Order: sequence, then C-alpha cells, then structure tokens
Amino acid sequence: MRVIRTTLCALGIFALTASTLAAPPVPLVELQLGKETLQGKVIAHNDDLCLLVGQDGRMRSVVSKDVKKFRQVSPQFSGWSGSILRDQLRREFGKSFEVAGTRHYAVCATSDQKARAFAETFEDLFRTFQMYFSVRGFKINEPEFPLVAVVFPDYEAFARYAKSDNVAVSRNLKGYYLNTSNRIALYEDAAAMSARQLSPAWPGEFLLPRASKNPFLPRSGDESGTAWGAFEGSLKDTMIHEATHQAAFNTGLHSRVGENPKWVVEGLATVFEAPGIRNSGANIGAKMRINLERLVWFGDYSRSRRQPKSLEAFLSKDDLFRSAALDAYSEAWAFTFFLVETRPRLYAEYLRTIAARDPLMVYTPEARIADFKQTVSKELPLLEAEFLRYMATLK
Repeated sequence: MRVIRTTLCALGIFALTASTLAAPPVPLVELQLGKETLQGKVIAHNDDLCLLVGQDGRMRSVVSKDVKKFRQVSPQFSGWSGSILRDQLRREFGKSFEVAGTRHYAVCATSDQKARAFAETFEDLFRTFQMYFSVRGFKINEPEFPLVAVVFPDYEAFARYAKSDNVAVSRNLKGYYLNTSNRIALYEDAAAMSARQLSPAWPGEFLLPRASKNPFLPRSGDESGTAWGAFEGSLKDTMIHEATHQAAFNTGLHSRVGENPKWVVEGLATVFEAPGIRNSGANIGAKMRINLERLVWFGDYSRSRRQPKSLEAFLSKDDLFRSAALDAYSEAWAFTFFLVETRPRLYAEYLRTIAARDPLMVYTPEARIADFKQTVSKELPLLEAEFLRYMATLK
C-alpha cells in the first residue's frame, strides 16, 4: 500500500544500493503480519513488496497488503554479534551439534573439534578471498552479519534441512549457499571423491520455487530464494565453492537481492577453485592461477561447439547454463579469468554497477549489455577476439 511506502520513506528506509551505503543509519522496524511479527531493516520496497533483513541476516519478502501494523523499534539497525548468533544456532540445532566461531564465521558441526576445524578453514578461505580481490582493485566490504555454515554428518540430515529451505536435493548435490538464509549447508560424505571430477551434473546452480509476482523475491512466509549449489567433489571442494559464493554475496561483489547474471556469480566461484589462487606463495604468474579443468573444457568447447560472435548472447542471457551447463561454466570461468587478469579495475566497476541496480527491477538482456558496455568495453567483437586469443595462450 502507498501508505506503508510513504511511512517507510519517512523513516528513512530506502533500497540498499552503492549510492546509499554512506547514508544515515537505517532504523530497526517491526512489521505485524497477522499472527506473525517480523523485525529487521527494509532494504528494498515498492508499492507491492517490502524486503526485510533480520538481525540474523535472513531476508524475508513481505507483501505490503499483508502488513497490519508497523513501527520503529530503534533509530539504528544493527545485526547480531557473533556470540548472540552462535547462541541462537545452539538453540536451533540442539545438543547434537556444536557451534564454533571465528572473526567472520559461525559454524555448526557434530563435534567441537570438527566445528572449530571447519570454522578455521572457512576463515582462511575468506582471508585469501579478501586479499586476492583487494589487490586487484575490488572494493571488499566487511560482512554485515556473521557468516553461517552448517556441516551435517550425513546426506540424510542434509536432505532434511534442505527440504526446509525448499531445495530439491539429490545424491549429487554436495552443498549449497542460499541467498535468503545467507547460510551454507553441506555434509560429510565418507564415500565422496577425494578429487573433483567433471560430470554432466557438476557444477550446478538452480532457482528455487517462487510464489511471488516478482520473479526474484519470495513471498512473505516463504524462504525460497536463489541457491547456488556444488555437485560432486570432496568436502573441501564444496567448502571452497560455496564459501566463495557466500563471501561474494556478503562483501559487495554480488547483490543478495534481485538478479545476478549467472556467468558473473559462477565465474568468480570457478576462478577461486584453482589451487594457485589460494596459494599465494606459488602465485608467480597468471598460469599458476589457472583452473585447469575449466581451461581444458573451454578449449574443447571453443574449438568444436562455441558459435562465433556469441559473447554478447552469453553476457545478456543465461540460456547456455540450461542447455549446456559445463560449456557455460567453462566460459564463465574463462571470461572472468580474462577480465580479472587483464582488466581488473574495469571489471570491478562492472560488479559495482550490477550491485547498485534497483533490486526490484527485472534485469533485461538489453540492460545487461548496456551495463557491460558502459563499464568494460563498448566494442564486444574486438573484446571477444582478444579474449579468445588470450585463452589460446594459456597452457
């Protein structure tokens, strides 16, 4: 309703974009929805929808007409501290789980020793992620909320939890990051491969069911969102892939709200899969940072199946991810690697442009191309030729 929107504006609540990051503090508000009461800050709204982020970092989409009452609880919103969130996780998961924390993480696992080991691994991955992108001119924000990861003891426990997230699982799915909960979920698998292998199902990204008129946000009471999943591979492989997604969505490289081109999200995650990225002592050149599996696949794809002058279609639509997933992931890695290595500051500006979009607006193919041309290159045919030549030099 317009009355709600007017009141929200009066409280100083606006969509969270790059232009408002330095704005005055956003208040903590309370919304009454029938028998349910929600508290948090509004990060995006229009006449029909209001997107609320709670103090635990969870996002909820609220239909404006469902709001019966609303009030300001505090003039300044603040997320829960790590200690408060860890206590909340202990109550949520009970005595069968232990919770360990680091500077950025709260990790649940079946023993204190495991929880601490996983938490330290995630923290180390975050530090490496932060350093890698910071030195290349990317603005890396500190996460607003502690980053939560839950490591289940087996597939059955993982599947039950995934069902509560509305994630359709299979034995191939090793873990996922969900943008609405802001959590990673994965599991220990004694039979998992010790080394990642390519298969027609790996790696994967999928959209969860939506009930909203807006295709990018769930309805009130529905935790559905966008899940970015890893298929096949060892537990460490899954941790790396999902931690990269989670870090990117919480440090300003991606927006948790609205659309993100799949090639952008999976491109960053697959760039960070390469061992040389995470081993700074061995990072003596670009070749040490190559994701060899992606390079080999892209080489075969570019020689035998990739259509000439297809870059614009790849950037503007996600169709290739649905029709030929491994080809799409290989090109996402290849093109992202090319940009990070040759045009890091322009690519960083492109990511900032995407993050600053109105999250409630549909991201059309035309808008995607316009954003890319505005920030990276207006001459896509020339850029595509340079990209292919660059990839041909990598061995």
